[in-house]
Amino acid sequence: MNRSKMLELLLIEDNECDVELARVAFERCDANCNINVVNDGVEGIRYLKKEGEFESAAKPSIILLDLNMPKMSGASVLEFLKNDEDLRSIPVIIFSTSESKVDIIDSYTNNASCYIVKPFIIRDYISIVNQIISYWLESARLPKTIQAK
Repeated sequence: MNRSKMLELLLIEDNECDVELARVAFERCDANCNINVVNDGVEGIRYLKKEGEFESAAKPSIILLDLNMPKMSGASVLEFLKNDEDLRSIPVIIFSTSESKVDIIDSYTNNASCYIVKPFIIRDYISIVNQIISYWLESARLPKTIQAK
């Protein structure tokens, strides 16, 4: 598998344990990603709009988005992203503990690229991250990776 491309991943997640799990899982999977983390939906929007301390932030190749966060929900962030002409093409993976059918249907209705329920066991978490890498970072052709070609 070709893991030579460096991709920008934005993780919008408020739970520090989940952030650490994601970092460890991507590290163990030997992902060639620069992982940027913001801790709530408001900060996620500021990052994506390059406001304040995020003015030089790289545009993400892919976004992992939690649904249940303080200040602004992941659903609101998703709606913002998909209504913004410059950001709507970025694939958004909803990565949530919620197994609610309503959350899943709403996410797809609002154009989420994928919905994954977070596993709680590190082995399963690593397996999911490997699948994310395999599909989204190796198989799929993302807009950011083909712009210059």
